Amino acid sequence: DICGFFQDAEYEMCARWMQLGAFYPFSRNHNTIGTRRQDPVSWDAAFVNISRSVMETRYTLLPYLYTLMFKAHTEGSTVVRPLLHEFVSDQVTWDIDDQFLLGPAFLVSPVLQANARNVTAYFPEARWYDYYTGANTNARGVWKDLAAPLNHINLHVRGGYILPFRQNPLGLIIALDENNEASGELFWDDGESIGESVMRMCCLLRLCVMAPYSYWSCICGRKIPGTVTSPGLCPAKEFFLCFPLLQVAIITEISLVLGEEYTVEWNTIIRDEEKIDCYPDEHGASEANCIARGCAWEVTSLSEFDTVIEALIVKYDEFRSKCKMMLFFDVSLKSTYHDLKRIWDSQLLGFTFNDMFIRISTRLPSKYIYGFGENEHTAFKRDLNWHTWGMFSRDEPPGVSKEPCGYVLGDVIIDVTFQPTPALTYRTTGGILDFYVFLGPTPELVTQQYTEVGGESVSPLGARLSAPAATVSLCPPQDVQYSDIDYMERQLDFTLSPKFAGFPALINRMRADGMRVILILDPAISGNETQPYPAFTRGVEDDVFIKYPNGGGIVWGKVWPDYPDIVVNSSLDWDSQVEVKGPFWILSEVWLSGRIAISTILDLSCQAYGQCKGKTPQKGVLVSVFVCITLHAVLFYRQDPVSWDAAFVNISRSVMETRYTLLPYLYTLMFKAHTEGSTVVRPLLHEFVSDRVTWDIDDQFLLGPAFLVSPVLQANARSVTAYFPGARWYDYYSGVDINARGMWKDLAAPLDHINLHVRGGYILPWQEPALNTHLSRQKFMGFKVALDDEGSAEGWLFWDDGQNTIENGLYYLAHFSASQNTMQSHVIFNNYVVATNPLKLGYIEIWGVGSVSVSSVSITLRNGNEIPPFTYNSTTQVLKIDVTSKSISLHDFLSLTWKSSP
Repeated sequence: DICGFFQDAEYEMCARWMQLGAFYPFSRNHNTIGTRRQDPVSWDAAFVNISRSVMETRYTLLPYLYTLMFKAHTEGSTVVRPLLHEFVSDQVTWDIDDQFLLGPAFLVSPVLQANARNVTAYFPEARWYDYYTGANTNARGVWKDLAAPLNHINLHVRGGYILPFRQNPLGLIIALDENNEASGELFWDDGESIGESVMRMCCLLRLCVMAPYSYWSCICGRKIPGTVTSPGLCPAKEFFLCFPLLQVAIITEISLVLGEEYTVEWNTIIRDEEKIDCYPDEHGASEANCIARGCAWEVTSLSEFDTVIEALIVKYDEFRSKCKMMLFFDVSLKSTYHDLKRIWDSQLLGFTFNDMFIRISTRLPSKYIYGFGENEHTAFKRDLNWHTWGMFSRDEPPGVSKEPCGYVLGDVIIDVTFQPTPALTYRTTGGILDFYVFLGPTPELVTQQYTEVGGESVSPLGARLSAPAATVSLCPPQDVQYSDIDYMERQLDFTLSPKFAGFPALINRMRADGMRVILILDPAISGNETQPYPAFTRGVEDDVFIKYPNGGGIVWGKVWPDYPDIVVNSSLDWDSQVEVKGPFWILSEVWLSGRIAISTILDLSCQAYGQCKGKTPQKGVLVSVFVCITLHAVLFYRQDPVSWDAAFVNISRSVMETRYTLLPYLYTLMFKAHTEGSTVVRPLLHEFVSDRVTWDIDDQFLLGPAFLVSPVLQANARSVTAYFPGARWYDYYSGVDINARGMWKDLAAPLDHINLHVRGGYILPWQEPALNTHLSRQKFMGFKVALDDEGSAEGWLFWDDGQNTIENGLYYLAHFSASQNTMQSHVIFNNYVVATNPLKLGYIEIWGVGSVSVSSVSITLRNGNEIPPFTYNSTTQVLKIDVTSKSISLHDFLSLTWKSSP
């Protein structure tokens, strides 16, 4: 009953209610006897105009509403629906009941408050158009204040949908999505028939728009003639009005018959970012050749490069047979008509296939693209401004102006061009194109699915040093000592320089202390020595060298040695005859990834070339200890920690001890990476993909889901601005809740400090640090329990001897949870931690306990209970339990409970 049934209606309330009620499926203005009239004409002329306008909007949309009624009757779908029905993954919509949708595409945001002349409306993640103007609101996943004078109700149309409307004749509102596509349906009958007769006297149309280009270049309001094609009909004149500022075109005077199939086409000017070099002509590009292939030839004033390249030349054998195909295709997953997920779209200028040249382009759904590793780039999100990256190996120092390092499994050259369309263009000199599409839907799940195809990772945990120095005596933790080719006699593999005569004894001493030594080897053997060289002569005897086909002899390398064929079993015997079991092959391309800082997350700590100066290496050490592999390497100048001053040594020792404290957490992440394909170092967007702010962040990173690293990357900076996504975050050093979520925060960062935070809702296993992992494994184990807003947390611990593989079944795996003031251990598998091989539990910290004092703590074991000593700080809200004196092995631990004072 619009405007109310009882009591006299009020003017403004009735006007707003008329606007709202116009979009009810059943819209009726109705009141009881004895109250004042409230029908539209009972008020003033302004009220009549308000009512007429909004009711005409309703009547305009009747074909869309009627189609929704048909769908409700035949499929059970809703006509009026809450926003959460369409955007169930967006939790904001779960609480919205002051806006609603008509079907999937028409958003109504009414005024429901007295005297209000604006309304705050939420726009879920989609493209939204103003219904009255057709203008894109540029509002996605945000709240927006909208003007709402008394004569106006805010209405919006969702991109990707076609709405039929009627102004006699019928019309269509086509609201294109990001891919310039839209679809919809229209049901039409006589409006009277019911039952089975409806299906004999109706028309059901499916509407679809596939428009590669939606860029309008015309004069505002000018009528431009064109054509419309319809099967069996001659081209008819039509007109359209184009409004370039709104990016709206209105096509009129089409005069098509309802019920017949037809296609409406429009031509646009191709944007420069949509253009792709179609083919590498041997003698230079020409308009005649381009048009002969069916391509467009348009001269542009823009250049893809800082230095203009006149032509791209690719040589090939013109006498060999050739074929060229131009194909357009896309691949989609489909469940219902409107639930389309496009996973590959090559409708961007096609596909070229030739003997020695293959090119395929694909349109991207957004400008946010990551990956394409094995080449150096300055940001995690890839630059789409016409950058081309090679996907093949070369041995060259990394540098922004250099060709990228990389590797692709295959025997052809590939490059990838990133275009602002957004789009990718792959070019290769032949071969087979295999594209694996991983549907996620989250980045972390994509990574896991990728590793199912490519194989899971394996990586060690300890710190490595690639320059001999007096490090151990000053006590920063270290696990591995690398020895570069200086130990060799004239860089010959499997030789020892006289200058390193005491090297074997040093190696034995390091191994006795629990350290590892890795000798760097070249994957090649010198073949032109004047003195006997056993490595070469035995390699010839065992036939381990790569040879040319058809008896062509050994393939001689361009560097100093020759290449052993590592697929020949006998060539692998060389490894077993070297006492040091960790050869490190160089000149076979290590993986250097990402930005010059965090994007280069697996790069060297400082730098291998040139000289580290000032405070640069100190910050480099602070950052690098939290990546998977931390290798401190140098070519010419010493830059190991002890080569600087005592303050530098203290900085290095402190941060390395933090890493070694976290080794159980890191080791568990490595186990997850190896068995599930999850990431160890991950960008913030992997965990907070619905937070668009994280999509551009590459100067912070996470270890697993819970440990946030916010380093300083600028010279002379003593503070850092860090982003904290929507979660509870604790300072790692103090366990204090920092009260920052979904916001940027300035953090102090003196030279000896790196900001580390732990995400609420997670349990991190840790262990007392020592000089290396061999010694730290003998220390007490601890847990940092960071409670979330509900007082819950969970975590995992994987533990084994550090030598065996999980296939041997000699490991311990447990899941830990905390809720309702109780932490519990759930052993998933244990064939390693036993009474004769205990894993000693020493410490448990509970963060975010609350401001009420803790009165008691108890521990339940398999064979009894313990009352451990504890301390509680009501200011920091941190509870610390010390059980080092209780001799508790982790496999006996069942639960810990704490109680608060009333």
